[in-house]
Amino acid sequence: MTATATVNTQGLVGEIIGSGRYDMRELLGGGSMGYVYRAYDRRLETDVVVKIPRRHKLGNPDSLKRFRQESKFLVKLNHPHVVSILDVGEHDGVPFFVMPFINGGSLRSRQKNELGIQKPLKPASLRSWLREIAKALDFIHSQECIHRDVKPDNILFDEHGHAFLSDFGLSKVVRSAETDDPSQTAAGAIVGTPLFTAPELVLGEPIDGRADQYSLALTVYDTLAGTNPFLGASSSATLVNQTAIDPPPLMEWNPSVSHEVWRVVRKGLAKCPEDRFRTCVAFADAVLAALPASESSQSSATRTGPKNSGRRSSATNRMAETSISLRLEDGAPGRELSRSAMSMVRSPSNTVSATQKTQYVVTARTPIVKAKTNCPGCAANLNLQPAFAGKKATCQKCGCRLLISADFSEVRQFELVAVRNVAESSATNSPSSTANSGEFDLVLGQVVFGWKLNRQWALGLAGLLILLLLLLTMYFTDKASQSERVRLREQFRARTMEGE
Repeated sequence: MTATATVNTQGLVGEIIGSGRYDMRELLGGGSMGYVYRAYDRRLETDVVVKIPRRHKLGNPDSLKRFRQESKFLVKLNHPHVVSILDVGEHDGVPFFVMPFINGGSLRSRQKNELGIQKPLKPASLRSWLREIAKALDFIHSQECIHRDVKPDNILFDEHGHAFLSDFGLSKVVRSAETDDPSQTAAGAIVGTPLFTAPELVLGEPIDGRADQYSLALTVYDTLAGTNPFLGASSSATLVNQTAIDPPPLMEWNPSVSHEVWRVVRKGLAKCPEDRFRTCVAFADAVLAALPASESSQSSATRTGPKNSGRRSSATNRMAETSISLRLEDGAPGRELSRSAMSMVRSPSNTVSATQKTQYVVTARTPIVKAKTNCPGCAANLNLQPAFAGKKATCQKCGCRLLISADFSEVRQFELVAVRNVAESSATNSPSSTANSGEFDLVLGQVVFGWKLNRQWALGLAGLLILLLLLLTMYFTDKASQSERVRLREQFRARTMEGE
């Protein structure tokens, strides 16, 4: 048995590896490919990150040899926005990478609120990282390297807000046909995270830097929409979706995204590499050029509705009008607002301040498997019925708004965004009392005597219990009356006998 088959790469906390240099302090996380540790570099006297693969990933001696060869090449990658690899080594026969410890969080962490729920970010947020990451990708492509795992978790920020491309553990060094091993390429064709894998990588076709561009475009989509459009019930289903499904327009998830931005992102997400941009920087420049010069007056999907103003331009009013209707799913209830709300927006005044409308932004979703799922808001277990398909509901535990898809395949979480008439604003005219009254009567996960019931069942059970209580009360009252009558009759008989 080889050393790689015996070392526990998940239990290295407290050990010192790399010839006594790296003191493994904390397990930061782990994925399908390996584990990431925070370690203390005794030589440089600073914290570093050590990534070590799972032992079964390198059980093949040929794979281990190739990993060692490519890791030496990756050390030479030196770019201002690439998390450089400081060192490579082996621990009990298992290779590892050493990288700087960047403590400003990831792009994924920026997407989550204080409750850990992923939400859309404003389009303007792309300015802080997109071009820098695109330049880093084009640089590694010029060095004949493909990242193959671009995603929000691998875009890091330092304490000053500078963006860095991280995690080259899955990178592929582009080789010539004479030196590349077809059997190895086939075995490792599908690598990385299924949610961000390019179609050509799924299909085992030749890849170049445009595969990373696809992942970058999908990262932009995920950032602005707050969700990934290709999420399937399983990893295999997600990979199939990457090759076969066209994502819905970004405006359906985040009304603050313009059609111009969506047009550029859609080009970056083209299934065929030839239909994408020539480079990642060309894609990033096109996205940033499509952003408005100033977005201070535009609504953010992470806040409540935009501030009212009677001085908005007609173009802004048209954008507000088109954002009123949020397509949820064909045939699903609540697909549009009422006609009265539409008529208010199309009124002669033509100002947003004269409107009162509501709209929903989908912030999270979970698949339904065998009529069971988890609440996207609090992860509580939910038991569903096919009859709930297309209905709106609330979670009994956290109270978040939910929609069961019309095809009964997933549960979506809503965030209500409301724009109200200032002149008519009052407590009785709040969004919670007017916009969604009666829309979310179905309660999922409602607990009654330890049973999880929806509202209709709970009310029915409560009515049945009340009826049973009334019947029992009547029964015992009648029994008590009969006992009293017998007692009085006996007393009367006794008195009669005494009188005689």
